[in-house]
Amino acid sequence: MTTAPNSSGGWLVQPVIADEIIGLARASMVFGMLGQEPRTGRLPVSQITGLRGSSLTFPRQTSGMTPESKAEMGLAKVVDGPRLDAVTLNPHEVAVIVPVSKNLLANASMNVEAWLRNELATELATEVQKLIITGSGGGAVIQGMINDPALAWTNGAAAVLEATRLADQMGAVEDRNELLGVDTTGFLLSPKRVRNVKQIHIAGYTPQTKTDNPGFLTNPFWSDAQLEAFTGQKWAKTTHMLTDLTKAGGQIFGDWRHMLIAFWDQMAIEVSDSATVNQNGTLIHAFQQGCVMFKASVPVDWAFKRPGAFQGLYNIAV
Repeated sequence: MTTAPNSSGGWLVQPVIADEIIGLARASMVFGMLGQEPRTGRLPVSQITGLRGSSLTFPRQTSGMTPESKAEMGLAKVVDGPRLDAVTLNPHEVAVIVPVSKNLLANASMNVEAWLRNELATELATEVQKLIITGSGGGAVIQGMINDPALAWTNGAAAVLEATRLADQMGAVEDRNELLGVDTTGFLLSPKRVRNVKQIHIAGYTPQTKTDNPGFLTNPFWSDAQLEAFTGQKWAKTTHMLTDLTKAGGQIFGDWRHMLIAFWDQMAIEVSDSATVNQNGTLIHAFQQGCVMFKASVPVDWAFKRPGAFQGLYNIAV
């Protein structure tokens, strides 16, 4: 047996994960990397990789200070200093295994392995994003943003989304004296809610209708780029945010540089033709049944570095 071709033993060699696979995974998420120029519709969060150990604990600021002006020879205001707490990140492994017959790998008209590696990277990134947003926090599952008690929420009282609602949501963060970045703030919400935002009456601009613009159905009031330029905010769309009245159907505003996603090692894609796996109660023996197991996994967790820099809004009519 040799390492090449694959049929002679190559399947037994764990592959080196190429940078393009990691890039493909990141490109599938609405969370871009802080320090890089994010494309329209991505939120520039902080990311760290290559962690070691069972957990990572770091201090974070939970409140700021309010300096005030003083007269000459007047008394300066005495305030308590910033308040801190600590947050601990633990690696939550997200993984999937796909068995593929050797016959398919040998006889398919396309490169099944290359295609499957791309699909595994994309699907794993999509699931990680879903868990970061909506994870229940039960058992081994990540606790997502909508279930994080550190995130403050405003109840929209089932009213229609209006410009004042957006202003109040952003104002709640500013009232906590959070220093917001110039290019790092934005909203995370569903695609349908972005369409609603594009049709809000803002500063004398009225939404186009089918009557005054026959091309309305194919030419929305604002493109994504126009919306970001006009409002000065990023609008990240994901179907992992819903459109119901719950927090899962709400929207989150914040300064996304204060969100941290941590990875223990990089995403790994392992290959084996001798493993035995359990698929819904049925054992699959790779060697005996003539198949190859592809496993994709990544250990990940996340946290708000400054929870006060974020504000949720839910119970908004669609």
